[in-house]
Amino acid sequence: MMGRRFLGLAACAALVLAACAQGGSGGDGGSAGDGGGGAPRVTIASPADGADVASPIQLQLSVQGAEIGDPSTGLMHLHVYVGDAGQPTVLTSTTGEIPAPEGQQTIRVVLTEPNHDETDVSAEVTVNVTSGGTTGGGGYTKGGGGGYGGGYGGG
Repeated sequence: MMGRRFLGLAACAALVLAACAQGGSGGDGGSAGDGGGGAPRVTIASPADGADVASPIQLQLSVQGAEIGDPSTGLMHLHVYVGDAGQPTVLTSTTGEIPAPEGQQTIRVVLTEPNHDETDVSAEVTVNVTSGGTTGGGGYTKGGGGGYGGGYGGG
């Protein structure tokens, strides 16, 4: 009888370990980004590296392993730097319009903690801004161009 109990426990333990090893998608990550398991990753879906674009730049991003949203609710968000801009534009979704000066510009996107501490997860592309250029940077943008106004107050 003791042998059967041991075999039953061993079988249960094996099933639990197998389920853990399979991982999982982590469920629905919310409205922006994927809150599923795995190391976080940010990619710039658009514009493509080397593209000619007009300002404001229509930015489309992909985020895996983190949920993107309003930092005041405890969610990660994105800091977007264009060229030499010292202040980032803050995005709370994976799409947005980013102002940029004319000429060759590097767009760098950084996954950021709710308290605005930047992580080491980032992506960048270099584009040629052909028209409509402005100095840009430093705004707090919610989604595709709606906004919270000038700056985020840093933290």
